[in-house]
Formats: sequence, structure tokens, C-alpha cells
Amino acid sequence: MKRRPLHLTFALLLATTFSLSCDGPTAPLTPTQLHERIQSEMQKEGIPSLAAAIVKDDQIVWQHTYGFEDLASKTPPTEDTIYLLASISKTITATAVMQLYERGQLDLDTDINTYLSFDIRNPHFPEVPITARTLLTHTSGLAWPTNEEDPHFNDVYPDDSAPPLSSWLKEYLTPGGSQYLATTWKNTRPGAQVQYSNIGGGLLGYLVESITNQDFGEYCKANIFGPLAMSNTGFKLRDVDQSRLATLYHEGKVMGQYSVSHYPASTAKLPHRPLPFLNRHHERRCVSKHPYARTAHGRGDAAYQGAVGRALFHLAVTRPGLGGASGRILGRHVEPGPEP
Repeated sequence: MKRRPLHLTFALLLATTFSLSCDGPTAPLTPTQLHERIQSEMQKEGIPSLAAAIVKDDQIVWQHTYGFEDLASKTPPTEDTIYLLASISKTITATAVMQLYERGQLDLDTDINTYLSFDIRNPHFPEVPITARTLLTHTSGLAWPTNEEDPHFNDVYPDDSAPPLSSWLKEYLTPGGSQYLATTWKNTRPGAQVQYSNIGGGLLGYLVESITNQDFGEYCKANIFGPLAMSNTGFKLRDVDQSRLATLYHEGKVMGQYSVSHYPASTAKLPHRPLPFLNRHHERRCVSKHPYARTAHGRGDAAYQGAVGRALFHLAVTRPGLGGASGRILGRHVEPGPEP
């Protein structure tokens, strides 16, 4: 097992304004200016490959690929290139959770211990239950965690060899567990304060597994990717055509494909190819129609406004305040959503 930072290759869905400013509305960019702005961001951030699209009124009005999916061979990306989405994966995880809510299998405000095989509590507030709502809104009290809080949290495993969610979370979140750390929990009352958490994303995935008795990735395949005809999308390497994966890089060096313990929070893989559901409203509705829009990733308006399919096209929307076009959209700005 080796520790590696996240990759620097991104798939990106741009806002329909053609504006990449994070300081507020600006004059629309021409196509030439848009190309120049994206290429400038890529150079500044060291991004080797990028796929971009603009969707307006459920129609793809512009799309383009940039750079090389593999620098050594100078292979340009295509619409079939598969990108690792990192934290934008949380949008899929939130979709799975909200499906269970819509079906009456999950109550957002019920103690998650009702559904799990072991108990989880914030030790600073043991009397306050952790709920799906607090996990979705990053207010459970779970840490990110940073490298200082847990220097091994970002350890990665080759290929698909990361441990199952159930065994990892039990050892990581229960006192006396082999990986338990006091710094895992912040001294904040659940529901009171936003603290972005990758642990929480992993725990949401395990919540889906516990309720459905299905592997999380298999659940998503059957209930999200399948209905949306996303045949080459998944959380595990075995779920996609590995020959089409964009090469991963860190500090100019090639990284191997990897898995992590908290994979529902960070390892979804998706091609740039325009998806057949984009203009078919009935397929979008079959995934999720709940209006609880501000959940597990960013401020995103795209997640649950009757058009989840649109959000799943590339699972990221660049808007003022979300950080520009360079991949900094991997959402750390989260607000508790309104009562459903």
C-alpha cells in the first residue's frame, strides 16, 4: 500500500454562461476566448487533460477536449476517454441515498445506527445521533480529515484492492478499532457546523450497502448507471474499460490506477461521451426527482431539481463561488439543505 495524492486530470462541465469567473457575472466569452481561458487554466494548474461541455436547456451547445490523455504517447483525449472524478463522485453517492429516501427505505433524520451493524457516535456529543441529513450536508462532526489529522487517510491501494466499506469503517469509526483516531471527530455538535468530510462520503456509501444488502458499486450500476445507459461508468476499475482511462499524474510523474477505503466519496469514473439520457426527461426522472438540492457535494443546484441525469453528465457545474475551471470545483462549499 502506497500513499499518493489525488490525480490532476479532470472532467469538467462548464456553466451555460460561458463565463469562468468566480468573482461574479461577467460578459459572455466568445468561443475563442473560452478556449484561451481553459488552456490558460490548464497551464497554470498543470492539468494534462481536460474534457469540457456546456449544456443549455438540456442540450449540449458546445464541447471540446484538451491536452493529452497520456503525455508519453501524446494521445489526445476523445469523447470515450474515461476520467477519474475524485470528489465529484459524491454527487452519485448522494443520488443513491436520496433514492432510498424516496422509496421509503431511509429516513433522513433517523439515527443511522438504526440501519448499521455497529454503532457510530461523535464522542464529543454521544447523546446526539448521526443522521443521513447531517452526512449529506457535511455537518456530522466527522473530519475531512487533513494529513495532520490522519496522515494515512489518503493511502491508496493498487487497482481494486481497497478493503470493503464495512470492515474499514468499523475499524476506523468505533472506539478501540485498529484505525480509530480521536481526531476523526470534531468537537462540533452534529447538525451545527459544516465540516467537509470524505469519511462521511464513505459512510453514506456503506449506509446504502446496509439498507439494500448490495455492494455500493453494484447498487449504483443497477439503479443509476444502468437506467441512464452509462455503460462505462463505475466506482471500481473492473466496472470500466481500463484501456480508455486517462493516465493519472502527480507532480509530472505517472501514477498507477488506484482505489481508496472511502471510495464512494472519490473514485467514480466516467467518459466524456454525450450520454443518451441528456434529452430524455423520463430517464432522468427514473433516477431521482427529489428537490433536496444542497446535499453531499458543493452548493450545486444541479443535483436534485428533477434533472439528476443532467448532473450526472459530468457531475460538476462551475458557478460563481465554486472556484473556476481548473478542477478546483471539487466542492468544499456546502450548506445544509432546506427541509424536504
